[in-house]
Order: sequence, then structure tokens, then C-alpha cells
Amino acid sequence: MIYPKRLIEVDLPIKRISAHARREKSIRHGHISTLHIWWARRPLAACRAVICASLWIDPVDSLCPQRFRDQAVEIITKFAQKAAADGCCSPENWSKWKILVKPENKLDSQNPKHLNSLRYLLLDFIADFANWDNSTQSDYLETARALTQAAHEALGGEVGTRPLVVDPFAGGGSIPLEALRVGADAFASDLNPVAVLLNKVVLEYIPKYGQRLADEVRKWGQWVKEEAEKELAEFYPKDEDGSTPIAYLWARTIISEAPDDGTGIPVEVPLMRSLWLAKKASRYKALRWVRDASGIVQTETLEVTYADGVTRKVRRPLLEIFEPKSEKEVEKGTVARGSGTCPVTGFTTPVVSTRRQLKIRKGGANDARLFCVVLLKPSTQGRFYRLPSLQDLEANEKAVTALREFTSLDLIPNEPLPPQGSLGFRVQLYGMEHWGDLFTPRQLLALVTLTRLVKTLTPSPSPIGEGDMIVGDGDRIGDRIGDRIGNRIGDRIGNRIGDRIGNRIGNETSPLLLREKGSGDEGNLSALVGAKRQIPRVLLEKARELRKQQTPAEEILWECLRDRRLLNLKFRRQHNIGQYIADFYCHELKLVIELDGGIHQQTALRDQDRDRWMQEHSIQVLRFKNEQIFTNLENILAEIAHLLSPSETPSETPSHIQSPSPVGEGLGVREKDLANAIQTCLSLAVDRQANTLTSLSRWDIARENNQGLFVRQAIPMLWDFSEANPFSGASGDLDGALAWIFDVCKSNAHLEGIEGQTEQTSATNLFYLPDDAAQFLCTDPPYYDAVPYADLSDFFYVWLKRTLPPNLSANFSNKLTPKDDECIVDEVKGKDKAFFERTMGKAMAEGRRVVAPNGIGLIVFAHKSTAGWEAQLQAMIDAGWIFTGSWAIDTEMGNRLRAMNSAALASSVHLVCRPRSNNEIGDWRNVLQELPKRIKEWMPRLTEQGVVGADAIFACLGPALEIFSRYSSVEKASGEIVPLREYLEYVWAAISKEALSTIFKDADTSNFEEDARLTAMWLWTLSAGEASPPAPLPDGEGSDDDDDDENTSKKPKITGFSLEYDTARKIAQGLGAHLENLTHLVEVKGDKARLLPVKERAAYLFGKEGMIPDIPKKKAKGDKQLTLIGVLDELPEDEYGEVKISRIGETICDKVHQAMLLFNSGRSEALKRFLVDEAIGKDLKFWQLAQSFSALYPAGTDEKRWVDGLLARKKGLGL
Repeated sequence: MIYPKRLIEVDLPIKRISAHARREKSIRHGHISTLHIWWARRPLAACRAVICASLWIDPVDSLCPQRFRDQAVEIITKFAQKAAADGCCSPENWSKWKILVKPENKLDSQNPKHLNSLRYLLLDFIADFANWDNSTQSDYLETARALTQAAHEALGGEVGTRPLVVDPFAGGGSIPLEALRVGADAFASDLNPVAVLLNKVVLEYIPKYGQRLADEVRKWGQWVKEEAEKELAEFYPKDEDGSTPIAYLWARTIISEAPDDGTGIPVEVPLMRSLWLAKKASRYKALRWVRDASGIVQTETLEVTYADGVTRKVRRPLLEIFEPKSEKEVEKGTVARGSGTCPVTGFTTPVVSTRRQLKIRKGGANDARLFCVVLLKPSTQGRFYRLPSLQDLEANEKAVTALREFTSLDLIPNEPLPPQGSLGFRVQLYGMEHWGDLFTPRQLLALVTLTRLVKTLTPSPSPIGEGDMIVGDGDRIGDRIGDRIGNRIGDRIGNRIGDRIGNRIGNETSPLLLREKGSGDEGNLSALVGAKRQIPRVLLEKARELRKQQTPAEEILWECLRDRRLLNLKFRRQHNIGQYIADFYCHELKLVIELDGGIHQQTALRDQDRDRWMQEHSIQVLRFKNEQIFTNLENILAEIAHLLSPSETPSETPSHIQSPSPVGEGLGVREKDLANAIQTCLSLAVDRQANTLTSLSRWDIARENNQGLFVRQAIPMLWDFSEANPFSGASGDLDGALAWIFDVCKSNAHLEGIEGQTEQTSATNLFYLPDDAAQFLCTDPPYYDAVPYADLSDFFYVWLKRTLPPNLSANFSNKLTPKDDECIVDEVKGKDKAFFERTMGKAMAEGRRVVAPNGIGLIVFAHKSTAGWEAQLQAMIDAGWIFTGSWAIDTEMGNRLRAMNSAALASSVHLVCRPRSNNEIGDWRNVLQELPKRIKEWMPRLTEQGVVGADAIFACLGPALEIFSRYSSVEKASGEIVPLREYLEYVWAAISKEALSTIFKDADTSNFEEDARLTAMWLWTLSAGEASPPAPLPDGEGSDDDDDDENTSKKPKITGFSLEYDTARKIAQGLGAHLENLTHLVEVKGDKARLLPVKERAAYLFGKEGMIPDIPKKKAKGDKQLTLIGVLDELPEDEYGEVKISRIGETICDKVHQAMLLFNSGRSEALKRFLVDEAIGKDLKFWQLAQSFSALYPAGTDEKRWVDGLLARKKGLGL
């Protein structure tokens, strides 16, 4: 069946959306990226735009229901009136809205000519809605939600329902959040419990509680901070003048393996990447070695006990702080590629020894050298630096001692790190084997304290913002309970209860006094209590639920009453009595025991009715406070036993047992959920602190602040690190962590009342959803081998499992996050390409199952690997999806290291697809005939939108694949089935040819040899359109190419232009070129191919005897560089010897490169003879190619400068 097209299948304003997506990278406050780190999050701008365009129908399509056209005209006109009045839109759209609101320009949904205008007005709205500033504006939200609802109902959706958007790889939650924002229902699932938790906060807690959650998080967060500071202040002492340390800078150390210099005492070498402390345009601070008059580095001799238990006498080089006048005054660091150079002797200890020494010391963080303290001074701006004092060292040693008290409480994460060699990890090489090894003792003490406070905190939120909390020491309470119960009813039960409750209170304390009881469907109130009766199903289910959610106080009392342990009388827990549910009930004596009695505040009237009913049925009721169970259990048990004695008739309650009736039964289910939400948000704050408080955090010398661990999608080794003070009032402290979370809750409070659903499950098994339940599958699946999500998230998981409330314990009950079913490529875990394809295929098939026949899908992909692409595409085709389009939205920053001179995707490609409903067989000849036509239609549209290079290549795959994927299989005349891989070869060829015609525009590409075509296409593939300015990165979303481990030395400048070999091979094949025959142009090493820089081609182009040397740089005043044409012209030709050009290049590309080298060498006369006398410059194709190269070579490269200089000489030579 054919369905109306959605907007995304016909057009999309990707240039404007891309601009908003790039800008979003620099937005911090209130953005969900600041709630908690998650890797490779999609920008909200892009998600919002594509969701709207996928849900809304194209009004121009002939199958578009007239109902949607009518409503869309009404909705967009209403918005135009508001936008025209207040200008809440982009300048380019404001003029359109002002024109639209004029009576003579009123849209007519019945007029076909107006429908095209309606289409582009909807797209204009989407472009402006992608702007972060408009994402919370009521006009935009109301309009978007109205259009979503109109489209849903026009497509057959039940009136009053909303379309369901499903994201089975929900990750950081961008897609489901935006689905809620635009008026859809959202179902988010993920295999990873950390991702599930983040989505639960964003999709359930924040929409459910809105601003109130933000206020409560701020309130209880402040309490946690104050309590933690009381406990930890002595470990972070202020200076005598009131200065506050904000960072302690440490360096791991090794013992120099230099030969004995006669002292018999080795040198301890601090491993420091750099001696800079602050490096700004107007501010330099650095360290230098203390030297005597003869320049010898001074040392102090001391005994140091290292983490391996060995005490050594060592010489420690002395440092001092100074203000350099220039960069040249600052010496290099002591570590390069893992090898440590001694500043005293100059001896370099090899990386093998560095690893060996640090391995036996578990990474060397516990015995690192403190070399500097960064301060904030009262009433003085800026950062100040000083050398460490005795007070600093003593405070750290006190923390080491204090931490020992927590070693038996299971608060320190001792879970293992991934196996050595796992994707994204290097620290195991240096002895870090458990997650706790990534922290120093003081960092662990701070995190353990925060963990304990959050875990044992029990907020009691109230409508007016007041509340109380109970904070318990689990082991202390557990031991006391065990002893008391043991004395009354036996040591065996007492010890069992003590251990169990101590663990529960210490590690799994849930908000107390927060369960609503005493409510349910109307039952048969005249039935006798205990007689056989039909209990309403709702009450039965509620009672079962309450049994699973016992409070610690109820659990303690139940251990004493169960199995006839008290006077051989049978008790039932959470038992149905009439329309009520009693905490504990003894039928033999008609006695109800209720807890929570001390805080009955809100349901007094209901409890009066409850007590009256109990009295009418001769049921005695005893109520106790939860606190009494913890503090006075033995007396409570004695009094219960007294009342239950067969010789006694329960009559009146003993005077010392408080009976608070008639009052309510706690804060209610909603309040309990809110308490859980508060505790969950505070747990995320602990995670944010963990990211900062590690021995893998950096001191940023440019910004002068602490930089957390996850500046990239890996856990690399770091030689010197920054330890933040969590109470400093500076970047990286606890106040900041709490503020980020408060901002996210506050900024998204407008979603209140629009909740989503979050579940933990594999994308291969969405058992929560029936067939055809969803209208839209929108997901950003794992990128092949790009990010080891599960392994990285274990860093946070090990803290979350120790802080979260019990209602989330099921998802955090395992030792670590689930790994077996994670859909990535990681050879160390045995997950190869076949595993990825198989798992992704199952996920895409499951997605196909849950999407309705008239639904739509959108898969986001941003990995440059062709292998990754092919695996993803194959999985989708096998699952029964047909591609209907693709769009490249620029979501990355061009200043990323990986983007420099490599074919990293600057854009995320959004593949639009539909469920395939037939099993038709395609004819191979027809497919090949249609392919070039489709590419020719699509490429100019991408060019107009500024999409070029690798982004354009991958964006063309969507329309190309539509031809192939519309069939269940494609067969040749022989009956042979065509595999996707073979078809993709033809796709690459068609794209390459079309791109080449775009590059050379009016030139006849057939006149250029294969080396020119390949060079042009290669450079075009590397291009990324307009460069975007650098922007600060949200946590965890930085460049993934930072130096680490042995790569800490300055990398040599990489020359040439790199592509993945498979990409290069496909491009070459598509152009009829063969890499094996072009070794003088392309170098292949492993899985990389490099287009040689022109300078490296000199030997081939001129022959050995004819190589053109560079002009020696004149070290004159100002170090003048000979880059200007005028300067080159003034140089006498005969200064550089005879020019011997043994041969003229065979191809046009060779000739252009020869001319570029002649220009670079300053040989004006030789260049003139080459172009004029040899008539090379009289060939129009020569200048056409040179002009194309000028447009293609990246700015700032030698090649770009040389070819531009060559073109500038053309006119002067009369050519």
C-alpha cells in the first residue's frame, strides 16, 4: 500500500538546522548533556527537526489527507500572526510571516498552488524551531504539538491519542526528549542501565514533577553538601590567609634507571607532560627546576614509602614557580611517549620500565608527588599558584587514614576494569585493575562520603518545600537491632535480622514513611473479616505490590512476626481487610498492627473512617512510629506479646505505646516517587563529582580550571593530574555539580504533564511493545567500533549502584553493566563484524515489527568507516526496511583533531526508511539503469545546501539505496542474487562520477587522466564545507583524538591527506583508477591510504638528478618567510644552480605539480620556460585543473599556497 510522504522524504532545511546543531555544542546551562555524561549524544536541534519532519505529512503529496491540509493552514497561520507581531523567529522568516498574515495572502488549503507555499512554511518553522532559544517558547511548542496531533489523526490515529516514537538505543535521551517536546509519546529503551536511568530522569521524573523537582533537588543537594563539608573540611584546609585551594596538581613518579652517579641515591622523576601552569595571551605561569649557579638541578633527599610497600631513599628534583616572559623560557616536560627523562641526569627511562614500575603500584596515583596547589584568594580575582606546604601533605595523609574506616562497607568500587586491550582503555597496562584504582585516597574518601550521605538520605518532600530526612548508619543500627532481637527471640534470628537490616539501611535505604495505604476499590464491607470472600483484583495486586516494597521498619517487624515466631500466632503482612490493606494482621485475635503512625498528617479524615470501620468489626488497631522500631524494638515486641497472650483480652493500648490515630498513612505513593526522583538526581551529582575527582583529570592551562576525565570517549592514561577540591567554589566542585542538575530540571520543567516510558531491554527484544504499535522508529544506533559504551559507563555504574534508591535496584543489581548483548565491534571480547551485523539485524527487525505499516523510520549514523556503513545498511535491508531518503546534518565541529585532513564525517547522516510491505524481486539491469539518474537528481540539492565531501558521499546513499531496498532481493538475468556489497560498488562509482562533474563544473572530465580525477575526488572527499568556529564542549563530548599514554609527546606533523583504505579503493574504482598503479601518488599502509603531499612527489616528477631543492629560509630580522610572489620574483635565478628537468610530466596532474614545485623553489625563469617555452601553460586543461586544485586544497596547506601562487603568475606570463 502507498502512503502519503512525510516532509523529510521530500525536503529539509539542513543548512539552517546544521547551524543550530553546531551552535548547540557551546550551550551549557539547562542542556541535558550537562545532566550526566553520555557519549556521542545527538544535538537536540537536529533531533527536534527530523522528528517534526518525519511526523508531519507533506501537504503537496497527492495522498495527503485534506484534513491535515486544512488544519495545517489554520495552525501555521495562527503562528504567523504571533511571529509577525513579536518577531520570535529568524530575520529571514520574519518577512515571510509578515507577508502571510496580510489578508490578500491568506493560504487556501484547497488551492494546489498554495500547497507548495504551505510545505515551505512548515519547513521554515522547523528551521526556526531547531534554534535552542525557541525550544521552550510556548508559541513554538503549541504549534509543533498541534501539527503533530493533526498529522497523527489525519493518518488514522485515534482522536485524543498521540503518535508513539520508539528509540531502542536511547542512550543519552536526545531523541525521546524531543519526541515529547513536539507532542508525541516516547518509548525509550536501552540495554545499558546508566542510559536507562538518564532517560528515566529526563522522560519521567522531570515531566512528572516539573519545577518542584528542581526545587527539591536544590534543597536536599544543599543539605548533602553542608553535611559532607562538615565531615571532610579537615582534609581540604584553607591557607592561613583565607585562600582556598581549588586544585592540587600531582605527578606520578618513577625511579630513574640512570647509572649510579656516585651518590648511591636514585632520582625520583615526576612524570609531567608540561611545566606550564597557566598559558593565556596575557598571563603566563609555569614551573622550572631550581638550579645552582652552575646550572645543576637541585634536589632534596628524603625517604618515601611507595604504594608497593617499599620505602626508598630518593633524590627529588626541586621546582619553583615563575612568570616567563616568553614561551622559550619554559622547559619541556619530563615524559614523552611513556618514557621519563630525568631532569637531573638527562637519562631517559624507557616506557617498558615506566609501565613495570607503575604496574606494581597500581598506576602510581596513591604515591604521586604533589607539585603545586592552585588557590582562590578572598576578594581577589584570578588563580594563584604556590608550592605544596606541610599542611597540604598532612591533610592528604589524614585522608588516607580516614579512608581505612570505609574499606569494609563495600562503598569503595572494587569491581574489575575491562580486560587489557579493550576498546578505549589503556590504564590496565599500568596496574589499574579495579575501578577504585582510578582514584586517590582523598578522592575516594570524598566520593564515599557523598555516596553514603545520598544513600542514607530520606527526603520527605512537601508541597510547600519543607521536609525532614532520616539519615541512618546502617551497620550501627543493624548491630543494635540484631542484639536486641536476639535477646528477646533468639540470637540466630537476631543476627540474621541485624545483618540484613544493617545492609538494607546502609546500602539500600529507601525513603521511609512514603507508602500510601488504606485505599482501594470498594469491597463488600458487610463481609466478616476472615470469612471467605471475593477480594477485588485491584486490592490483591496492590497488596502484592506493597509486600514487594516493604520499608526497612516493616521488614524488621515482619522478621519478628513471620512463621509464628511470636507466641506461635500466625500473622499476615499487607493483608486485605474489607476495602483496606493492613500492614500486619492476626486473624485469631483480630489485631491489626500499623506502622508509620508518627507522621500521619494528610489523610486524617480517611483514617477516621478506617478506624470506625475496624471498630465496627471488633478489630483492635495498634500503631507505632517507624522510629520506635529502630530505637525501642524490644519493648514494642514485649507489649505486642502481652496483648497477644491467650490469657489476655486486648482491651486498651499501654500508655507508653503512642497511638497517633486518627491521622494519615504517610506522604502517599506520589510523594514516595518524588523522594526517589530526588535521590536519583543527587546520585547523578555524585557521578559528576566522580568524573572530576579522579587521577585521570587534567588541569586546563588555557582556562585555568579542572577538566574531568571524559573529554573524549575513552579512559586514557594521564601522567600528571589535577585533584579538585569539592568545596572550593570553583569549577569542578560539588556546588557546580548540583547546579548543573538543577538547571536541567528547571529548564525542562515546561514538559510537566507529558511523560514518556523508559525500560531496560535489548533493542533485539522490545517485548514491552506489541506489533505495529509505533508510528515512528527513530534511533541513533551504536557506531560499529567507535564507542565502548558499556565499558565506559561502568565508571558511573559502580557509583550509582551504591547511591540509588531501592526502586531502581533491579537495574543495578549486577556487578557491572551487561556486555554480552551490546551491539558493537570489540575484538577483545570476541565481537567481530559478523556479530555486529547479526545483532544489528535483529534490532532492525524488531524495530520493523513494532512500527505500523504506514509508519516511518529514521536511523542516524555518523561513522566514517565504510565497513560500519555496510554493516548497518545490510542489517536494515535484511530486516525489511526500504530507504526513502537521507540527509546529512552538520552536528560536529570542524576543529576536532580527527577532522583535520581526514575523511571524518562532519555530519550525521539521517537515513529515512519505511517498512517494506512486498516481496517483489528486482531486475539488476533496471536497478543499474535508474541509479545514475537518481544520483544526478540528488547531488545538486546537497551542493546547494553546502553538503560536500564525505558528507555528500554518504548522504547520497539514501536515494541510491531506495532503488535497491524496495525489493526483497535483486537478481541478475542468470537468477543470481546481487549482494548489497556488489551494489554499493556501483553506487560509489556513480557518486564519484557525479561528484567529479560537480568539481570540474563545465570541464570535460574525460580529458583528465586518472591521477587528476583521483586527486580531485580525494580532496573533495576530505572537504567539509564552511568551517565552523571552535566552541567549548559539553562534558564527555570532546575530541576523541587527544594524546594519551605513550602519545603525550608532541606528534610530528602529519603530511598528506588520509582516507580509510576501503574508502579510497571505492573512490578509485568508481573513477576507473587503480591504486596499485598509482604508488607515486598514493601511499597505502594498513587500513589507511595517504595522498602524497606534492613535495614528496619531487623525486618522481623530476628524477633524482633533477630534484628541486627548497629555498633556504633567510634567518634575517623577523625571520622573513619567502611566501609572497613579489619576494620570489626579486630573488636572482642563478643563486640556486642549474635547473635540470629531466622530463616533462606525462599527465596534466604531474605538470601542475611540477609547476607548483618550481614556484615553491623560487625558480621564476625555470617556471617561465616550463609554462611558456614548453607550451605547458597554453593547454586550457592545465589551468582548469590548477583552478580546481586551488578550490580543493585545504586552506593553510603548502599546496594551496603554491597553486594560488602559480595561478597568480598566469597573467604576468601572458597566458
